[in-house]
Amino acid sequence: MDVFFKADGVTGVRRMFYAAASFFIISVIIEEIYLRFKDGGKEDRFADSITSMIAGMFMVITGLFTKAMELGIYVYVFENFCIYELPWDSPWTWFFSFLGIDLGYYWFHRMSHDHQESGTIGVCSEHAKSSSCSSRIGYFLGTFETENDIVAYGLVHPLTTYNPISVQLCHLQWMWSVFWTTPGLMNKVFVIFKGPGWQPGKPRTGLIEDIPDICGPEQNKYNTTIPGWLKAYIVFHFAINFLLLQTFIDQCKELSQLQVLMGMVFEIYTFTCIGMLCNLKPWWNVLAEMVRCAAVFTLTSLAIHQDVEAGDALLFLQVTYGLSVLFWFLRPGSR
Repeated sequence: MDVFFKADGVTGVRRMFYAAASFFIISVIIEEIYLRFKDGGKEDRFADSITSMIAGMFMVITGLFTKAMELGIYVYVFENFCIYELPWDSPWTWFFSFLGIDLGYYWFHRMSHDHQESGTIGVCSEHAKSSSCSSRIGYFLGTFETENDIVAYGLVHPLTTYNPISVQLCHLQWMWSVFWTTPGLMNKVFVIFKGPGWQPGKPRTGLIEDIPDICGPEQNKYNTTIPGWLKAYIVFHFAINFLLLQTFIDQCKELSQLQVLMGMVFEIYTFTCIGMLCNLKPWWNVLAEMVRCAAVFTLTSLAIHQDVEAGDALLFLQVTYGLSVLFWFLRPGSR
């Protein structure tokens, strides 16, 4: 634990984040291997897990902007209203802080939405969409109940894609359509500020009776059977980009605003390409991945030609992304 507590505050927190994220990714890989041996891969959660992890990466990326505001508020509250300063290197400080933050995020998450993206429950999903279970979360708050029936997990309006951009914006798209079809100016405003189940004449959060009482495994759940070679490719490139994201975050303070913005766009584009590969759909998913790999290959080649430092890392990226472009170009069905 000294690697966390003996470092300065910012470095210690960053190391904890990297350790937690790495542990989470490893847990997903272990879960995939376990399911493969348990039932021969019949209950394949790979795409769900990747999509959920990408959603987490999006939070980290966009946090490069939002965290500055959050940190400013935190510093102001700490400097003006701090009652007692907890010791930084005490395990008890971290233990109770973990519980407090988790409790706060529970309520934030609970009030933000009622359902989760994934249609299965595993390391990356936790929410039911049945009307009888949609609010039964939380072991310590008296809201948890034993699942007597087989519970359907996921959204009331299921997803039909693993494209992470669509996953993030699909509800806004649904709200937009409801906004335009709802009569009356004030009713349109209420569509935005009231719950997703609200309609004129109904309570703020809608009626529980309107939520379909779904039990048992979800029927017609969107799922793709991803071949083993593609899973390996996705995990490999996800891991590479995760390391690149760590490096990018570490170097952000030395970069200009334009460079930070370009880095964020690249990271979002990369994770979007990875998610789109899980769809196993039209050629433009592969084309987007080829363009991404070609761009990294070109940039690393130019950097090596200009004799930029970190030559071994650049050479690894150049070879990796060059072979990736070649792989997609030569693979039958990629064009």
